[in-house]
Amino acid sequence: MNVFMFNIFNRISRARCGSAVTGLVLYMFCGFASSTWSQALETRWEVMTAPNPDMTFMLQPNKDFVTLGVPFRTNEFGFRDEPLKPKTPGMFRILVVGDSVTFGTGVKNEETFPNVLEKKLAGRARPSHSVDVINAGISAYNIRNIRGQMQEFMPKIQPSLVVYVFVENDLDDSVSPGPNNYLAAYDPQKPAEEPFVGDDFAGMWMIKRQSMEKQGLFSKLKGLFDNQFEEICQLPPPLILGNHPEPNRRWTRFTQEFETMKALCEGSGARFVVYSFALKNHSEPILKRVEEICQAHQVPEASTLPIFNYSEYADRYSLVYDPHCNPQGHDLMADRLLSFLVESHSLPETIFDLSLPVNHYVEQIDPAVALDLETRSLKGPGEIHFANAQGIIGLLAGFDVYGKIGRSCLFRLGGEGEIMEIQAQSLTDTPEQPVTLSARIEGAMVGPPVQLTRTMATYRFPIPDPYSAQTIEAELITQGPLWVPTIDQRQQGAMPLAAQVNYIKRIKE
Repeated sequence: MNVFMFNIFNRISRARCGSAVTGLVLYMFCGFASSTWSQALETRWEVMTAPNPDMTFMLQPNKDFVTLGVPFRTNEFGFRDEPLKPKTPGMFRILVVGDSVTFGTGVKNEETFPNVLEKKLAGRARPSHSVDVINAGISAYNIRNIRGQMQEFMPKIQPSLVVYVFVENDLDDSVSPGPNNYLAAYDPQKPAEEPFVGDDFAGMWMIKRQSMEKQGLFSKLKGLFDNQFEEICQLPPPLILGNHPEPNRRWTRFTQEFETMKALCEGSGARFVVYSFALKNHSEPILKRVEEICQAHQVPEASTLPIFNYSEYADRYSLVYDPHCNPQGHDLMADRLLSFLVESHSLPETIFDLSLPVNHYVEQIDPAVALDLETRSLKGPGEIHFANAQGIIGLLAGFDVYGKIGRSCLFRLGGEGEIMEIQAQSLTDTPEQPVTLSARIEGAMVGPPVQLTRTMATYRFPIPDPYSAQTIEAELITQGPLWVPTIDQRQQGAMPLAAQVNYIKRIKE
């Protein structure tokens, strides 16, 4: 899971709302922890530009780092693993690729599920054979980064089997090396004026907004116990659900990357399987899409759905102070993966001296649960007000914490109504170069562009008849002068700016 693992973090804070643990989580997350806790849970690792541009970044090789207080050392590839062993004729090598779930944020090397799996398999290999499981998980990687990583390192590693560990935010934009070799929310493969899109933009927006609004010690302490994610955390991220332009674009890109990953494995003679990190009663709609893609491409797939339940994950299998798996969670993930590899005939029986113990897990997606979760996720707000943070769950991308936008912004509006009303003003216009605002609804331009003024004014755009009673995905686009931050400013979180939006709402004629 990405370092921006807000989605499950939100659920942890909700499950423990009002408790001392919630306060501790928010305290540390927002940067207000005591020095003792800060040192104990320190995360310190540095990245560098990767040789393959599609990777965007990699951990610096052969260096000592810390993840939530746990020291580790990278190998020659920047992986959190031992130096690569020479490939011998009797070796069966498994390459596990993914993000921070695979990497093992907050647990020791030997506690990560790839290493637990290796221990389970190595003890049962015949004397003339060996098993080598490589943990190539990198925090904050998306599917493009993982595919680039496979292209770069598979020829050197020569795996017999590749396990791709899917997490829902693999459909995020990429992040990149920022100042001081730390990660920044900036995708260098996108135009500099395009907004960064994360898997849970509303959550990130609220965290930044409330952090900036809190002044003084009392206000900050009071905010530790606020249930600020109550509305957001109940739902899967809407960005990758529904038949809307943005999720369709992301799933199309995901499928293309997936096909390339499979082709890379086939070209090198390695078997390719998918292991999805999923929570029951949360992940069903997204997991269903992944299963459909795997089935269409004849790729074996399994998930953690039988072992992790949304209602108990935070208490039993997370680190509590962080949403990633604790050692018990990793142990269960290793056992589930082992069962899957045996039952999918991904492990050659000839290399094992004894039959492998297998726990038979029942994997089944309840269609009614999946439909209910998706329906609730796609029920967007009828109004978005930036001053009081009303309807913020509708935000997808392109708004800063004050409601300023650059060249474009993306959001969802639910309810009914034939008119989308926006109150906005220009920030960058000149007499010679006005700023205009256009609207795109469900991928199609609607109405003529309007010219913004330097004072707040109300503008309206028609919602096409087919969508008058449906939730819509809408985009606002500016033309004219635009303040575009430098790459350094962008890496530190600055956004392009052209207009200020006060509210967006749906009304009837």
